[in-house]
Amino acid sequence: MNTYNRFSILLLLSGVFLHSFSAIGFEQDPVKVLVIPDTELGMEQLKSGIKQSTCVKIDDQGHITFKNKNIKLVGIGDAANDGGEDGRENVYDCLNRAGQENPGQVAALVGNRDGNKLRYALELAQKVLGFFRLTSWEPEFGREKHEIDGQSVVPDIGNPIDFMTLKLKWMLEKTMGCPKLFKNLKEKNGRGDVEVAGDYLAQWQRGGAGEKYLSNAQMVILNPAVKTVFAHGFLTNESLGYIPATQEGSNDALLMPVSRPGELQVWADAFNKWGKESVKAGFAGKRAKAIPFLELMEFKKIMNKDRQEVMSRDPNPTSIVQYHPYNDHSKDYRMIDRACIEALMNNGYNKVVFGHTPVGDVPLIIRDRETGFLMVLTDTTYAQPPRNAATEVEEDRVCIYSLFYEGRNIKEDNPGIEINIVADTRNPFIGTSEIIDGKSYWIVGQAQDGTGRYLKVNCSNKRDPVYLLEDFLRTEILPDDVEVVEYDLDEPNPLLRGLC
Repeated sequence: MNTYNRFSILLLLSGVFLHSFSAIGFEQDPVKVLVIPDTELGMEQLKSGIKQSTCVKIDDQGHITFKNKNIKLVGIGDAANDGGEDGRENVYDCLNRAGQENPGQVAALVGNRDGNKLRYALELAQKVLGFFRLTSWEPEFGREKHEIDGQSVVPDIGNPIDFMTLKLKWMLEKTMGCPKLFKNLKEKNGRGDVEVAGDYLAQWQRGGAGEKYLSNAQMVILNPAVKTVFAHGFLTNESLGYIPATQEGSNDALLMPVSRPGELQVWADAFNKWGKESVKAGFAGKRAKAIPFLELMEFKKIMNKDRQEVMSRDPNPTSIVQYHPYNDHSKDYRMIDRACIEALMNNGYNKVVFGHTPVGDVPLIIRDRETGFLMVLTDTTYAQPPRNAATEVEEDRVCIYSLFYEGRNIKEDNPGIEINIVADTRNPFIGTSEIIDGKSYWIVGQAQDGTGRYLKVNCSNKRDPVYLLEDFLRTEILPDDVEVVEYDLDEPNPLLRGLC
């Protein structure tokens, strides 16, 4: 083992996790915000989205540039590459560098796959190697078979470096939802398990790319210039205004008022301050202060039959990071609660943008018919081939530029025909739904292939949504007071003229 890797591991084992601050956020009111959705598959997924943007560029080396100073970028969270084929983790480097090179133009959110990495400071430092987080997974570590470089090994806390390596591998595979990551890192680097663990964990020490990102990331972002709230997971009546614990070691949560003008900003400032303090405490090894933060990254806690508090597989409604907008009862995505819409609109916000929950090949806009409020779901992690879209947010408009592969069939080795799709909310049909053959379909966007066809999706199967491209709408369920337009398909669609 070289000196660098042994030093990285020993530094980790000593429990030395320090915090560094550098402001990353908005310094002035932006005109347009480009959203960077979840990038769990690495740099290629990041680049595929930015390359479709009208206002931000990225080169082959990952350097991001902006059209002008009024363009902003928001990373929606889950920048950690937990499932990519090559195991790279350099999305953090890319976003950190963009923030340093473009002060005031880059902001980032805590995703559950970012925030849960704070566990390394609490579970892998030498003084806590024997401490197990209070979840239903922990006892499994002692029962399973373990290997280092293909050789069977019995975990021995007396050999802390090997023990740490074994536990890291197990944590990634069993408790963080990224079973391929360690193997991919090893195949890419061509090195032994201990060396790979040291390299990987170095980014979560002082000055590492992951530590920098998480230390500067926010729990929620409010941008009044574009009248938009940005969050990783989802807003509920239980999470809007919620701060888990205001005193170190306390279980007393705080639910702040948010319904009156100005109250939403007060809560956001307090919540973001709490988040930064929790991350700083976690990197310093202060477990009591960090655990409420880590619990926001996890599923809902329940009491088991032995009256012990354990993690369930149910979404956590108090977590703006972990909760999702999928309604398991109706098998569809749902708008945020009416009370949340009213609170946000009372504070001057008419849109929310989320990541976290994959929505298929193309981001999904959902429009509230009563108020016109917009909800945008941006995570396309399940898209095939893997890719992101460019979601651009303005004060009175959201415009999404994405790719769709018509006729794609993996079983028949048919890659499909690539079509550019534009979803512009100035088109009143985008974000509404129709009933087709007894099933609900969201109107996603319009094809830019000269036909003006509408892309529609049924989301009853989250991992395999059904898409249709149709050149007509079922006008009986169009929004109120919208004129029905008859299209001449030999002429450009009039709804597209001057929109994008």
